Amino acid sequence: MSVAGGLEADRVVTVASPADAELLLAQFQTMLRYSDRVTREMTGRFARTYFPDDEDPFAWLSAVRRPLPSGTPLLVAHDERDGMVPFGEAARIADANPGATLLTTKGLGHSRILSTDVFLDPAIDFVTTDAVIPPAARATGRAMPRAAEPVTALV
Repeated sequence: MSVAGGLEADRVVTVASPADAELLLAQFQTMLRYSDRVTREMTGRFARTYFPDDEDPFAWLSAVRRPLPSGTPLLVAHDERDGMVPFGEAARIADANPGATLLTTKGLGHSRILSTDVFLDPAIDFVTTDAVIPPAARATGRAMPRAAEPVTALV
């Protein structure tokens, strides 16, 4: 997350995001069926090219190892049936960012979530109004604080 690296933002929304880049690298390796040696060489080259002086370059791509600055409102939206990024990644991101809001959908998968009112309405509300959505709105598919039971929007 760029905000964790110093970019200023009043609030942040993640959608179907992995908590760490390593998940994507592992999925890529599985999909293309190349060896661990190739993975090590590829990640090493990436690190040397883009983060030459960084001990843990993949931390820059981790919502867990580089959480948002304290107090930055975060909406984590993820579909329970996401076939590309496991739903558990949303909980990892939310847990690493105290006070995060989790919006859970069901049946939208990895990409369709982006084009539905079930996601767009709470996301727009989140970035344009106070980060805490009133309790009365929770029953209508709006986002809610992480500490509460996540909203499930069935489609």
